[in-house]
Amino acid sequence: MPLEDFRRVLEVNVMGYVHGARAVLPYLRNQGSGMLVNVSSVAGVVAKPYTAAYCMSKFALRSLSTSLRQELRLEGDRKVKVCTVLPGSIDTPLFQQAANYSGRQVRALPPVYSPDRMAGVIVGVVRWPRREVVTGPRARNLVMQSKLVPGFTERLLARQMDRRHLFRDRTAALTSGNLYEPALGPGSVDGGWHGRRKTAVRRTLTAAALTTGAVACARRVLR
Repeated sequence: MPLEDFRRVLEVNVMGYVHGARAVLPYLRNQGSGMLVNVSSVAGVVAKPYTAAYCMSKFALRSLSTSLRQELRLEGDRKVKVCTVLPGSIDTPLFQQAANYSGRQVRALPPVYSPDRMAGVIVGVVRWPRREVVTGPRARNLVMQSKLVPGFTERLLARQMDRRHLFRDRTAALTSGNLYEPALGPGSVDGGWHGRRKTAVRRTLTAAALTTGAVACARRVLR
């Protein structure tokens, strides 16, 4: 990976959030309350191969949020909250548009969650502030696993990334992606990976199906 591209990722992903914090925190402190939500990644807890610059930037965002929380507390601004959201794989065009110097085509590492679900998590954090929120059961399991068996998790994730994140039989041209210029086309929120919708919706539909089945069985018994 060219050094200038490495530096560009850190400049955008880290300094972009620094500028955002510097712009909004004075207003929140002035009004005496408010919420700043920084979006990191599960890659900000568990690093992955082939994405060193990205992972470094996401680790840095967690550190930024922690430092800001500490400073606000010391200054007496306890009603100004800083929260960090750590999603797993989200169904966005990131995987098609990111820089890629691996020589292999990239695909989203499953399970992939919908942008709607991610937006719902952020809204939930604004309503009920928490320091950090990991999005998705697999992402939460991965974070816990990395704490319990870090060496094993490191080896396992390296293997998964090599086998499931990068196609073994599909080559790709080396590209800086959208690091310097926007991707062509009208743009889109979805990446076409068929991300999972909210778990609550699935649970509701499952519960409804089970209830319907139970009622049908009860009717047969009564007959």
